[in-house]
Amino acid sequence: MPIEVRVDRGARLIRATLSGEVSFEEMALAVNQSVQHPDVTPGFNVFSDHRELAEPATRLQLEQLVDHLTRFKDKMGGARWAVVTHPGSASYGMMRMLGFLADAVPMVVRPFSDEAEALAWLAEADRPPGA
Repeated sequence: MPIEVRVDRGARLIRATLSGEVSFEEMALAVNQSVQHPDVTPGFNVFSDHRELAEPATRLQLEQLVDHLTRFKDKMGGARWAVVTHPGSASYGMMRMLGFLADAVPMVVRPFSDEAEALAWLAEADRPPGA
């Protein structure tokens, strides 16, 4: 399957790994599986690894994805989404675009080229101010 989704209840994190060719329908299915998972509640963040994608998402796919995500504002609104991809790649640029489009959800989407840095950014969201 081009998108593997796992829910990490302890970390309050949805983890997705994408590989090969991915269609919008597969993206929507992964979102549905995530938000319908019994452990996923408001406040979960998202980590996705796009380093094995054959092609970056298109603008149309990103627009459709954001439209789909807005249906789940009750669970995903306010979430952080860290995307790991290759630095300087077209996929990295498309994830920057997704960051702008995701304001409609609202979600904060940020691309990274380093997995540890991405996970640290997500962990910051769970720390109280000044901690």
